[in-house]
Amino acid sequence: MISRHIKSMILTMKITSAVSTASTAPTTTTAPTTTTAPTTTTAPTTTTAPTTTTAPTATTTAAPCFFGDDQVRLVNGDITTISELRSGMRVYSMNNRNELMEDEVIMILHRDPDETDLFCVIETSDPRYKLSVTCDHYVAVSDGSKTQYLISDHVKSTEHFVYVHDDLNHQLELVQVTNVTRQYKTGLYGLTTNEGTLVVNNIVASCYSNVTTITIAHNVLGLFRAYYRVAKWFSVEEPFKIRTNGIPEPIKSLLDNITFVIFCHDLVVNTIFLMELEVLITISYFVKIIVQKNIKTIESIR
Repeated sequence: MISRHIKSMILTMKITSAVSTASTAPTTTTAPTTTTAPTTTTAPTTTTAPTTTTAPTATTTAAPCFFGDDQVRLVNGDITTISELRSGMRVYSMNNRNELMEDEVIMILHRDPDETDLFCVIETSDPRYKLSVTCDHYVAVSDGSKTQYLISDHVKSTEHFVYVHDDLNHQLELVQVTNVTRQYKTGLYGLTTNEGTLVVNNIVASCYSNVTTITIAHNVLGLFRAYYRVAKWFSVEEPFKIRTNGIPEPIKSLLDNITFVIFCHDLVVNTIFLMELEVLITISYFVKIIVQKNIKTIESIR
């Protein structure tokens, strides 16, 4: 009887322990199945600015450019456009004494008939004379007392005069600038001559832009002028026959390495200057010796 009672107590203890262990077991609370939607990585919202309808995209060119439709009078009397000029054609230019002279187109520096850029249009008191060049292009101007080359963007109306080729007396005369406007135009052309200037629409303009100074640009292109002369000696009608659009590779290489080109130019110029100075010093030294000897000879005779 006692044993039955003990067994029932043991059984009761096992049941209670089982129930307690079941209650103390870590409750694996199955988290609510959060059905994570596929992470759509939303790109950062790029707030697109309002589309400002800009003017035609201007291609910023390092080479100086004329407008292709502007006219050029040839030495033979014909009139052509900038876009039709070729190496070897005889044109008019202005020398460093402000005199009109016959010249030749050495080479085409840039040809892009389909590209658009911002041009400065220089208008004069005579409506027949108007010049369109890119706004970094040098133009020969005068303030009434001295001549200088300014980029077209700095030419001022009522302050400056431009040099104009008078077809009747075949001379250059000063004509007042009345207005300078800015317009987008299509058709970019650059070239160089022996003098580095060209008469376009009867107005004298430089062949160079403010990539560097006119002096450096003209001196560096002296290598091409030398080749042109040699080619002409061998009766080559068009020494630089360039028909492709864009900037020729030799010119493009110079523009891409303009800092090095300027350094080499200055080094050569300074070297030549020092050599000339040394020669002058040497000559003056020998002159001094000769004079001193003559003085001594005269004194000994006395």
